Amino acid sequence: MNLGELKKSLAKLPADMDTAEVFLMFETPEGRQYELLCATGLVPIQDTVHIGLAGTSYIQQQVEDGKIPKPPGYDNIPPREGDEWKQG
Repeated sequence: MNLGELKKSLAKLPADMDTAEVFLMFETPEGRQYELLCATGLVPIQDTVHIGLAGTSYIQQQVEDGKIPKPPGYDNIPPREGDEWKQG
């Protein structure tokens, strides 16, 4: 899907949905997963710039790795199963 198609698709939604949360849905071996859409950005790949959409787990990982500062309003997401040791 390109940006024009995304805009056209979203334009079909009523204005009273402007406050509705947007999430990503994907399948994993463990089953269907849902994740809130958390960021948009430009991603250069070879000689082309693409639009990137990031979910909460991507942003969380970037913060944990120190690659980006903690965004304003960032709430710590509960640890994933097996990551409890990171909480100290």
